[in-house]
Amino acid sequence: MAQQHIFRDFEAAFRKQKLRPRLYSILMLVQANPGCRLADIGDALGILQTNLVKRIDELVHRGLISRVEDPSDRRAKALVLTAKGERLAREALQIHEVLTRDLMGRLGKDEHNQLIASLQRLVAIENRHAAEKPSPGKRRRKAGGDSDD
Repeated sequence: MAQQHIFRDFEAAFRKQKLRPRLYSILMLVQANPGCRLADIGDALGILQTNLVKRIDELVHRGLISRVEDPSDRRAKALVLTAKGERLAREALQIHEVLTRDLMGRLGKDEHNQLIASLQRLVAIENRHAAEKPSPGKRRRKAGGDSDD
């Protein structure tokens, strides 16, 4: 239930930018890691490559991301933000900061800090679990990793 409220707020805040949570995450990861590969994004977000390609194609079509030759492997493509993508990423970060402040205001500082600490612990547990159970030949699908956002 809480996730639905947060997603609803997110979608309302990013309606003008036409960014859903998954597209926002991809945009932010490419901004933070220029030249990353599709597999890097998929691993970070727990999205299967077949589903990720559709989302990357959408961002490319919108002129936000470019596929460029990877200097370390000419057969591979790297992802970088375009100038338009950089502008949208900066705008999106500002919107995200407002959403975060609003959430923190609803929770209060102590509850917000407790929530962040709990989420960080869950991520650490999931990362340890994933490292302990590698699945050769197939990537393990993370919970919610291939949802529509």
